[in-house]
Amino acid sequence: MKNFNTSRKPSILFVSQSFYPSTGGVSSLIFNLCTHLVQSNYRVDALHFEVSQSSPTLEKQGYPIKEHIIPLSKVSKKILRGYACFKEEIYQSLHGLKSFNYQSDKVIFSIPQYSKIAIRHGLNPKKSLVIPPIIDENIMSISASIPKVLKQIPKGAVMVTCIQRFDSKSGQTQLLRAFSKISDKYKNSYLVLVGEKSFTDNISNLRKNYLMEAQKLAKDLGLTDRVIFTGNIDYLKLSQVYKHSDVVVMLSKMECFGLAITEAMYHGKPVLVTNVGGLAFQVESHVNGYVVEPGDVKSTARLLEKLRIKMGNAGNKLFQKNLDPKKIMKDYHSMYQSLLFPPAINASMK
Repeated sequence: MKNFNTSRKPSILFVSQSFYPSTGGVSSLIFNLCTHLVQSNYRVDALHFEVSQSSPTLEKQGYPIKEHIIPLSKVSKKILRGYACFKEEIYQSLHGLKSFNYQSDKVIFSIPQYSKIAIRHGLNPKKSLVIPPIIDENIMSISASIPKVLKQIPKGAVMVTCIQRFDSKSGQTQLLRAFSKISDKYKNSYLVLVGEKSFTDNISNLRKNYLMEAQKLAKDLGLTDRVIFTGNIDYLKLSQVYKHSDVVVMLSKMECFGLAITEAMYHGKPVLVTNVGGLAFQVESHVNGYVVEPGDVKSTARLLEKLRIKMGNAGNKLFQKNLDPKKIMKDYHSMYQSLLFPPAINASMK
């Protein structure tokens, strides 16, 4: 049992499509934020779709986070299709393709660029907050056993890792094509792709089944023995994937932040990312890794060869400077306090 203070305090409800044990930025962010808030004496509830019938809830694992789980079978297809369309609208709004029209007291953005876009498209600047996503260093330090699927990699081999769902905005095919260009030169290297198909694939045809496309490409490129599709790996065991990785790559076509890159930086791993959204925000090219353009396979292959261990050390220093959870939690706490106890209420309490 974790040493959390469970006294009844202000309550926060998180509503999301997925949650632990699902792999993905949204699930990871909310889980991490929940654990930090609980330690700060908030009561936390999480409402989400059913992720796995076999996995125990967080409460049963010692985390005082109350989950309210909605089985997908209980939700009509019309509602699910509407939800899928809503997700796509958010993506388009953040990338300046649609006006920003949502009713809320505050809107949190992961990077300043997205806040500026939303304000330019109609968001009241007073409602905008820029707070980077947060990781939990305790979870990233868990000493779990190495996932079985990785035991097939020979000792001493170079492990190139991508941790990301498979969907149309992801860039696993760019990585596969780049890896194929250097695989003959580096015969002791393996590409590990962690993640499953997108949740949206279960409820809508708005996105292709990108996982099957990537698996077929790996076969067509003759990489079947060098590419490992792990599927989802329990987030509480993910630290072992980072520890065994030599480099971490994320080549998204669009990306709100890319929490897997933050986690890689925490673990001191050099990174290679595309020049989009939160990925480019986190990486200083030639310092803790490299930045390439989406679709540029040739540069991706060339820069994979240039990544060095010292870049990982620089990445950890950048993490401590820009993405320290203790500093980020102060911003979250201040925001929640301002919503829970507005100035008018605070004044009447004095």
